[in-house]
Parts: sequence; structure tokens; C-alpha cells
Amino acid sequence: MPSIKGPRSALTDFIEESGIDIKQLKKRTEQKETNEINEIDKSEKEEMAGNNKIIEENTCKKVVVKRKKIIKIEQPYEILNLESTKNQIFELPSVEFIDDLILEKYSFYLSKNKLMDLKMFKFLVENSKESLVVYDCSNILDKDYLWICKNYSRLELHYCGQLTEKTLNDILMKMKKLDILKITGAFLLHDFKIPKTIKSLDLSNCSRIKDSIFKKINKLQKLEELRLSYCYSLTEKCRLTVSVKRLFICQTKISQIFFSSTSILQNLEVLSVKKCPNFFS
Repeated sequence: MPSIKGPRSALTDFIEESGIDIKQLKKRTEQKETNEINEIDKSEKEEMAGNNKIIEENTCKKVVVKRKKIIKIEQPYEILNLESTKNQIFELPSVEFIDDLILEKYSFYLSKNKLMDLKMFKFLVENSKESLVVYDCSNILDKDYLWICKNYSRLELHYCGQLTEKTLNDILMKMKKLDILKITGAFLLHDFKIPKTIKSLDLSNCSRIKDSIFKKINKLQKLEELRLSYCYSLTEKCRLTVSVKRLFICQTKISQIFFSSTSILQNLEVLSVKKCPNFFS
């Protein structure tokens, strides 16, 4: 069958005039590609031989150690909008099923992500039943604490730097069955009335609490745990006359006369008085 020839191109004329052998050029190119493939195969074999190392021990026993290939798989993730997540709880049809433990965990979540505000504070106050725990009250004003009007058995307010004595007294006056009270970081407090039902009292980081607070503490006959660490305004003159099981009073100025008698130490199970130089002098 006769071949069909098209018009000659300028490139064809140039090749013929220059004496370029296309067939020979193609053969050289194919040979070069073959050599490159052989070099790659050779390097891969050498790498595999290097991976399979042979370790000779004194007993002439040969052990082949093979490298393990580690495949890193990235898990898909979604960027969470914390603000929208915080507000989703208000869209629930009912919050009656949420118990105090769940609310406490939610309070910790809000504190950790710095999302606590007045709206969330009111939500925790209104929905807590027996126990109210707010881990971050730093943005809560003194007047806002008056939303607390239930008769709780446990009350924890942390980093409550704007809470005053008058407001705290008004709150505690309504609580007849309170046995756990934790008020930390309240640097405006000097003294306040403590319910006699208290079993556990934590006033850590209340830096302006004075010795006069012990007049109330020493009347708590049910007290089992007392935490007064970092209450820097307490002096070496303060004394404890009530027996407790757990006592934490680190970094204060208490002295050896803090314990009025050895009898109050009989029930003591845990004692922490680190960095109290007057106590060990």
C-alpha cells in the first residue's frame, strides 16, 4: 500500500541539511534511559542491603535486624468554635437531666477555655441543685453573686476577686445545710460569718484573711478539713483549737503555737506546712 506523504516541514529540511541521523539519536536516547533505570535498581538494592544489617556477636551467632517502616497517618479533625459550642447548651429542650456532676465538669471546661461570663454563671447557679461549683469567677461582679439564693450543701467559688464580705455573708445566711465551702482567690475578704455546719473549709489564696477568722473556725465542731495556704495576712499569733483530719496551711506566718495543744493532733491524718519558716524556727 503506497504511503501518503504530507508536505515537508521546515524542521525536516533543517535535519537533512544538518546531517542529523534521527534513528541513531533515538537509539542513544533509549540506551541512556536504560542505563539510568539500571543505576536506580542498583542503588535500591544497596539501600535494602544496608537496611538488613548483620550483627555478629561473640558467639558468632548472626542476627538479622530489619528496619520497620513507619507509616504516619493523619487523622481528620475539625476546628471547634468554642463560642458557638458554649451557647449550644441554651438550645437544649430541657436541662433537667443535667446533674451537678455534669455541671461541675462543664464549669471546668468554661474555666479552662476562658469562656466564663455572667450568662454562663447564671446558668450554673440556676441549674445546680445541691452543689454549685464555679471554677472561674474572675469576671463576676460583686452584685452578681446575689443570684446565688439556693440552699446548697456544697459551694465552691474560685478566683472570686470581686466578692465582698457583705455579699458573702448574705449568701451564706440562706444556706442551712452547707458542709463544703471553698472560697479561693477572694482578696477583698478579711473576715466573714461561717455556718456551723461546715465540714470542709478552703480559703486558699485569700491573701487578706486576718487572724480574727479563727474565732469562727474554732467554733466549727464538725470541721474535718481546713485549707488556708497562701493566706499571707495570717500572723504567728493565730491559733487552732479545733481538731481536724486534714490541714493545709502552706506559705503562711504561723508559728509553733498555732496548735494550742497536742490533743488536737490526735485525729490529724494529713498535714502540709511547707514554706512556713516561723513554724520550724
